[in-house]
Amino acid sequence: MNFYNFNFLNIFFLSFSIIALLIVYYLEYFLGIEPCKLCIYQRFPYFIIILISLSSILIKNQKFKKITLFFYTLIFSISLIISFHHFGVENSWWGSFTSCEASVKNFSNENNLKQYLLNKDYISCSNVSFNFLGVSLAGYNIILSFILFIISLISFNKIKN
Repeated sequence: MNFYNFNFLNIFFLSFSIIALLIVYYLEYFLGIEPCKLCIYQRFPYFIIILISLSSILIKNQKFKKITLFFYTLIFSISLIISFHHFGVENSWWGSFTSCEASVKNFSNENNLKQYLLNKDYISCSNVSFNFLGVSLAGYNIILSFILFIISLISFNKIKN
């Protein structure tokens, strides 16, 4: 794999990560669809991919290429695991590891807690707040993460050999 293909791969991963984040932020801020805690966790790998791909485009080092491809593979596999876990929670296959609440507050007495619980909008990770063609965003993230994982794994194996 030469630098031209490697830069194309970096731009490819950068573009897909930016598009994925733009879609979820559009849904959140323009359509008013509130994310749960697992939805927010699913965004972290894309932010990391953006940082890695930008730094890899700017740093032209042969040794850095192999490390970058390893991290792409690792991060997309983590993204796949997070999205699959979220998909399982949505379909009641298992419970969530997190409390699935977007914000946590400290309370001084039980009246404050009661007032908070009565007025708060609870966003459950098991409820699908948005789907397109019958597939939730976690389902689409599984597909996207799997495709990007396979591409990064193939690229890593090409440079490894």
